[in-house]
Amino acid sequence: MRVLVVDDHRGTREALVKALSASECHACGAADAESAKALVQAAEWDLVVSDLRLPGESGLALVRYLRAQYPSLPICLMTGDSLREHEWDETATLSVTVLTKPVTVTELMACGQVSTWRMR
Repeated sequence: MRVLVVDDHRGTREALVKALSASECHACGAADAESAKALVQAAEWDLVVSDLRLPGESGLALVRYLRAQYPSLPICLMTGDSLREHEWDETATLSVTVLTKPVTVTELMACGQVSTWRMR
């Protein structure tokens, strides 16, 4: 499974990439939405996991872009904050799973499987 992790907190991003790699995934990290877009355009991914709150373009804006360009790509958002009502509504509309930080590899793998199932 190829997983792209998008998180501006370097420690979180690196820990998730390391944990996913130890679980026999090919994982790569990006610090912001711009970098994530470039990586998604350059390679095929089985799952994109993004922090909701990113500097510049938000994780939700990244999801909107990914859904428009890659409609069947499984996407999962992570957050340590509470979602606002309009964010909950939009994540439901965009078929995005939301996980509360800290997340585990098991949760991320399940997110990829559930998202793939939902998009079929």
